[in-house]
Amino acid sequence: MGQIYYLGGSPCCGKSTISKMLVDKYDFQYFKVDDFLNTYIEKGAKDGKPLLSKVSKMTLDELWLRNPNIQNEEELKMYCEMFEYILADLIIKASDIPIVAEGAAFLPNLMKKIGISQSKYICMVPTKQFQYEEYLKRPWVPHYLRGCGNKELAFENWMQRDYLYASVVLEDARKLGYHTLVVDGTKSIEENYLAVEKIFKL
Repeated sequence: MGQIYYLGGSPCCGKSTISKMLVDKYDFQYFKVDDFLNTYIEKGAKDGKPLLSKVSKMTLDELWLRNPNIQNEEELKMYCEMFEYILADLIIKASDIPIVAEGAAFLPNLMKKIGISQSKYICMVPTKQFQYEEYLKRPWVPHYLRGCGNKELAFENWMQRDYLYASVVLEDARKLGYHTLVVDGTKSIEENYLAVEKIFKL
């Protein structure tokens, strides 16, 4: 599929910002999984994939007022169900120009399964406190949760889900020998960018 650099991990740790910095500096292509999530969910539902079919019909309350442990388990499974669609789009996008592929969907075990080397993948996660503080700064969050019957509980469940998700992918990445970066706010985005650049040997 050509040269692809993968930034996986958990939300709210600077993956998108660092990806854009790499793209701007090296004139790479940018593939952000989040831009296509709805498309992949729709495809999965049409193809009869169990979890993607379920998620496609859920309301915000049904999504976020569930137990965070269940949310986390289903999030991990959901990315596995849609991974074939992600790979298909990467194949279409592949050319002589390298790609920066970014998103929580790039799970360490999926990277290992398709043979991605240690120098082409990094797992980035935020600490729980950093994640919580950064999400509170995002103006779109209250707008997104506006339709929830209990916005406060939905937000707390969301944060707990993401924390659990971060814990799982961080542990998996370390077990599989991949590079990891835990973001706690003590280093600047520029410092984290340089760490990623070094891992990718750019």
